[in-house]
Amino acid sequence: MFDPRPTDAAFPTLDEARKLLERVWGHADFRGLQADVIQEVLAGRDVMAVLPTGGGKSVCYQVPAILRPGVGLVVSPLIALMTDQVEALKQQGVAAARLDSGLTMDERSAVWRAARAGELDLLYVSPEGLASGAMLDRLAELPISLIAIDEAHCVSQWGHDFRPDYRTLGRLAEIFPGTPRIAVTATADARTRDDILASLRLGEARVFVDSFARPNLQLSAERKVNGSRARTDAAVIELVRERRGKSGVVYCGSRDGCERVADALRDAGSNAIAYHAGFDARERDRRLERFLAEDGAVMVATIAFGMGVDKPDVRFVIHADPPGSLEAYWQEIGRAGRDGEPAEGITLYGPSDIAWSLRRLEGRPMAEEVKQVQTRKVRQLFAMLDGADHILVTEDSANMAAEAASTGKPVHVLPMIAKKAPGKFARLHADLQARGAARPFDGALTPWTYAPLNETERAARAVLAAMPNR
Repeated sequence: MFDPRPTDAAFPTLDEARKLLERVWGHADFRGLQADVIQEVLAGRDVMAVLPTGGGKSVCYQVPAILRPGVGLVVSPLIALMTDQVEALKQQGVAAARLDSGLTMDERSAVWRAARAGELDLLYVSPEGLASGAMLDRLAELPISLIAIDEAHCVSQWGHDFRPDYRTLGRLAEIFPGTPRIAVTATADARTRDDILASLRLGEARVFVDSFARPNLQLSAERKVNGSRARTDAAVIELVRERRGKSGVVYCGSRDGCERVADALRDAGSNAIAYHAGFDARERDRRLERFLAEDGAVMVATIAFGMGVDKPDVRFVIHADPPGSLEAYWQEIGRAGRDGEPAEGITLYGPSDIAWSLRRLEGRPMAEEVKQVQTRKVRQLFAMLDGADHILVTEDSANMAAEAASTGKPVHVLPMIAKKAPGKFARLHADLQARGAARPFDGALTPWTYAPLNETERAARAVLAAMPNR
């Protein structure tokens, strides 16, 4: 059997990886944690990488797959996503192919021949395809250089995009022993990360979690005037009108809402395209191609749209209905501004939305413990939206939010917003800290207890504070 672990002398180097990056992708160097992740995979070690949307997750497995001997096996959840990545790689001169239900028998045979002949750098498959024993048997005969599990949050029942077929991918550790595996996702709190590692049997994997900071992305939340659909639709139309000529995404909570808002936007003169799971695969692909190709197109979609879609110049994401969780929120607003230019994320919400979100959760078949966690995430999302006109994503705030969500305990964070009464904030925080009710964030959300002081204790502390140090 092919041994995927090269000798120490044969390890591809990070310098080789940089040269490949420049030659194929045109970038002089890696961004963020890419170099650290790639170095681990090149050396044959397992990795889990949580990188923000637009943070270059695919490069983290594509580069090592090309440099290591053999073919890189990529597990991807959507045919459209596989198709986009394979076509993009081919245009860049990389030998890539996919195996999915959209191929004819002759096309599938041609892919297998190329794989056996060593003519492929990357082979994309679906988790459903890997459920087939026949496919696994044929893959086991190939020299697999690495296994990449894209959108790895789909593995976890705690995540917002749970896919049961992903839960079976842990057996790849037994079928391909010694083959390095890399799981990548844009959204996974601590609990979800632990579940991914356990399900995929990545117990020895090194975990990289990058900052969610997107300085170019301005986020805001606007309360709906009332619960009427007409007023919400009018608000969306006005927001899009103010951004006429720019590409954007409008998320709606239902297929009917998606069609209604898309019709209203077209009537108002926007190039709006409806997208939801009610369309067949061919029609969804056609609509996606339009959105990617046409300048100023606005995709009006349900959550069926978005995973892995790469359109760099999306200038705004509007939630006509709030997403289902904090994780879904970060994932969906992350579609905007991937080119690094200024972009916006605007969420409309109202009292009826939380009731609708909770009712939708109640109707989904899931274990009671999972339902409790998902319910808590919904409440945390609305607590965040209701507490801010503008949402400041700093280097730590997204990670803090995810960590706080995983504890299941109430956590209150007082953000210091630049140019908004910093002196008043500093005095308030100093007073709260003196009373034990607040503390600076030191990078870890460790618990502490705050017991409100009574008047006697306050007086005693004031006297002690006034006494000179001995």
